[in-house]
Amino acid sequence: MVFSHPRDFKASKNTITRTEHGLKRVGTAIFEQPISAGIVSMSISISSLPPEGSVYYGLVHSKSPSPNRNRAIGQGHKGSIGISSNGSFTHQPIANLSLTPEPAELKEGDEIRIEIDNTSNEGTALFFVNGKPQRYYFSEIPSPVRFGFSLFGQGTAVQVNDITHHYAASPIPDGCCPIPFPIS
Repeated sequence: MVFSHPRDFKASKNTITRTEHGLKRVGTAIFEQPISAGIVSMSISISSLPPEGSVYYGLVHSKSPSPNRNRAIGQGHKGSIGISSNGSFTHQPIANLSLTPEPAELKEGDEIRIEIDNTSNEGTALFFVNGKPQRYYFSEIPSPVRFGFSLFGQGTAVQVNDITHHYAASPIPDGCCPIPFPIS
C-alpha cells in the first residue's frame, strides 16, 4: 500500500487509521497491486467514523500506485470512481453524481465491497454495502485499475477485510444502471 503522506496514517494489522498529522489535507492510500485481468474483489469495513470524518473507497485507473497528494479517491484522480460514507457515489471528472447508495449514509461497522470483472471487453465494477448490491454499477473499466481509499478526520479508520480472486462474477442485478468509467 502506498500512502499520499505516510505520517498521516497509522497501520495496525489490517486496520488503517487517520492520525492527527496533516488534517487539512487528504489522506489517500492506493494498493500497489494493479488489477488488469480476471475477477477480483476487495472489501473494507468502516471501523471508526467520527462526526467530522468521512471515507471514500474506490478504484483508480493508474499505471503507478502513486496517490495524488492533494485529491481524494473519486474526487481528483483522473479516472476514478468511488463510494462515500456521506451518501454518494463519486466519479471523476464529475465530482458528485448524487447517486445514493443503499443505505443512504454509511456508518461504523458497514462493509463495502467492490468487485471488478475484467474478463470481457467491457469490464464492470459492482459495489456492495453489507452484502447488498447497489443500484448502480460502473462499466468500461480500463486496465489496470487499483483499489484505494481516502480518509478524512482524525481517528477515521477502515479495516481491510480481504482481497479475493473469483472464478465467476456476481450477476448484475436486474434494474441496475450502468455508468461508464471516466477515462482521462
